[in-house]
Amino acid sequence: MDFDKKKRQQFLTETYYSNMVQEIENSRVFWLSNFPESDSKAEGESIKASIMARNNSSLFFLQYTAGMNLEILRYKLEDLIISYEVYTEKLKDFEKELKNMDFNSVSPLSFFERSQYEKVLQLVGLCFLLHRKDLLLRLAKLIDPSYYGWDAVYEELLAYQLEGRYDTEDLRFYEPYQLLIDIMFNDSDEERLSALSEYLLVWYPSFKDEPWHGSHERIIGNEGSYFGYWSFEAGALAFLNELDDSNIDHMVYPKDLVKFAREFVPFENDISNPSTKTLRCEAGQICPKTGEWYSPANNMEKRHFNQGDVMPEIKDSPWGLTIWYLTE
Repeated sequence: MDFDKKKRQQFLTETYYSNMVQEIENSRVFWLSNFPESDSKAEGESIKASIMARNNSSLFFLQYTAGMNLEILRYKLEDLIISYEVYTEKLKDFEKELKNMDFNSVSPLSFFERSQYEKVLQLVGLCFLLHRKDLLLRLAKLIDPSYYGWDAVYEELLAYQLEGRYDTEDLRFYEPYQLLIDIMFNDSDEERLSALSEYLLVWYPSFKDEPWHGSHERIIGNEGSYFGYWSFEAGALAFLNELDDSNIDHMVYPKDLVKFAREFVPFENDISNPSTKTLRCEAGQICPKTGEWYSPANNMEKRHFNQGDVMPEIKDSPWGLTIWYLTE
């Protein structure tokens, strides 16, 4: 009953959620000690990193859909960005091995595929909504080498926080993304809200040809590929443009996340503060510094560790991988 009260979309069941979290964790453990078939070590490493990033993305969406605490997801978002950073570096190594002179211009997500392009917009939206603007530049550094200046929606979204973005009117995909331009540039709030409402109506149907479309209908028992349907970029624009979303009630609109973004007040040593130094240490690694550490896998409860201690794993945590943080 508690799970049903917390979940953010009706298609998710507790047994399906628990099983999918375990499946993702099993995949992570398997690939830590196994290597995919490949023609070289560099290619294999890039494949592994791609799988890890995809798994982390699926887990993040699944946990948001299940109702995970947003304060915890603020930390998990950085780990998702890190997984894309790792994948990018492995991809560069592989492209360098192939003697591709543009190996430094690779991106972990492609603007040639609608679903991957949408993923980029979702990640940008999440950075705003979870008040992790500190991650925006890191995300842009991953995407810009391949796609800087390619798309107006991407550029204009980043321009809310990052200066010097490319001024373009080009759209990689006109439908439904022209409506996002309308949200940003229409003259009145009424027109912007109208564009927002229309965008939410056409968002899901626009992906009818994507493999994840209709995945909630293909759940068999505890197996499937449904992780949630969310237009985080729409929520970010509602927040950034201070739109009154009180009458917006659409399944793909992250209304509680927009509310969180509006009410959030960072404390002095918040992780998003550029002057804050946050150490990160995964379970099984050696503690780099004595202090009070906390982990989303441990419900953010502090535990004291001394330098040299082996950081413990929190068993049976829906977080998955146990990652400890020390904020100074």
